Amino acid sequence: MDIDINVNKNSHIPIFFQIQKQIKEKIEKSDLSPGTQLPTERNLSSELGVSRVTIRKAIRGLISEGYCKKEVGKGIFVAENKFITNIHDLEGTSNFIKRRGFDIETEVVEEKIIKSNDMLNSKLELSSSQELLFLKRLRWVKDEPVMLEETYLPLEIFPEIKKYDFENSLYEIIKEEYDVYPDHSKGFFNILMATEKESDLLNIQLNTPLLVKEVTTYTKEDNPFEYNKTIFRTDKFKFIVDSKCNS
Repeated sequence: MDIDINVNKNSHIPIFFQIQKQIKEKIEKSDLSPGTQLPTERNLSSELGVSRVTIRKAIRGLISEGYCKKEVGKGIFVAENKFITNIHDLEGTSNFIKRRGFDIETEVVEEKIIKSNDMLNSKLELSSSQELLFLKRLRWVKDEPVMLEETYLPLEIFPEIKKYDFENSLYEIIKEEYDVYPDHSKGFFNILMATEKESDLLNIQLNTPLLVKEVTTYTKEDNPFEYNKTIFRTDKFKFIVDSKCNS
């Protein structure tokens, strides 16, 4: 297979990066579709007149960025397209996935009533210990677990919410049954390495990098009603920033 890469050995740009960049561009332009197998290190090395070490560095970069994946005993393949989402988006997970043409399945891993602690009181602006609904849900797309969500909801705002089916959209329940509408959120993103628990639930290797979003969600009146921690598989999601400066 010829993937038409041009290498400039006189350029100040490292050769491995030239190769990596051109393959990445072909993937982004859909010239190389998901599931396409790349030529072997030996074939690329011979075709481009560079060392196999150089090819290996380029491929390693593509894998680390999520553009390619290695299947043991088979070779290197173009990875499936990632879900692209705006980090400022407040759309519920179910609607977000469905709007991109995929079916989503929700597995309720844990569901219980807990007492708030100092951290949750601070996040949800509670003056004292209160009862909260705690939900841990695993979200599946195309028979693969792609994210893990932990949600905390004050029962004072959502009485008897435990009676609902949380395999459906939580935000639809909140809107339709309690007339509570998300308007904005505050929080942060972080990176963690998958522990044994996350690796088992998300079907990934131990110490795989994961993107974690922790936010408190507010109504238009600036009243907090939800604290949420979502763990994303970095091989399945790509986050973009789409914001503007108020002048």
